[in-house]
Amino acid sequence: MDFELLSFLALLLVVFYIYKEIYAFYTNKEKKKSSVRLVSFISALGLSYVIYNLLKWSRFELEDSEIILTVVITISMWLGAWLFKNIDMPSIFSAVKIEGNSITSALGQHEYKRVSDFTSKQIPFYVRFTVYELIDNNEKMVFDSSDYSVINKAFGAFENIQQSFVRGDEFEFKGKLYSTEFVKVDFVGIIDDYHMGHSKVYEGIDTPYNIQVFIKLKEIINNQ
Repeated sequence: MDFELLSFLALLLVVFYIYKEIYAFYTNKEKKKSSVRLVSFISALGLSYVIYNLLKWSRFELEDSEIILTVVITISMWLGAWLFKNIDMPSIFSAVKIEGNSITSALGQHEYKRVSDFTSKQIPFYVRFTVYELIDNNEKMVFDSSDYSVINKAFGAFENIQQSFVRGDEFEFKGKLYSTEFVKVDFVGIIDDYHMGHSKVYEGIDTPYNIQVFIKLKEIINNQ
């Protein structure tokens, strides 16, 4: 393998690395499927333009093969970027070391990511929460979801409101104050992806789960 070919392949690797980082960044930040598709399509066009020009500028006599090679290389790099984005996904949740001249940075302290920085599309599996309200000895399902964003918004984590489901304790939910009467956690032996459907009150994206949490709440009514 001659030096020119090695140099060309090395340049393609550099292009792939840059494209992978750009692709992962923008597709992770977008929240709507339509936006992700648009970003993916535009990035593929930009990538194909760069590859086509690299082939034209190369010293290889490809004649009419530039377009075919452009398509093949573009598809390969796009698939690679998509694959690596999913493989590297856990790293986006890692705490980041604080930089600068502060005391915290000198001590090697890290800054944790906020739950509001992510969506259910970035988290492939999540716990399913099913909440019942106890009314006159009857149970009414009032909440059901395994969607990361929906759950954290509903339970106040996005606003940094830290609550716990503890039997006998108070819990604020959807503008009402409840007492927690029952908590149960089931570890399911399968990954449920809602292939058979879900409840009528389910909210959000059908995020697969294998841990199911059941909660029963009773509204605290102030008669004063």
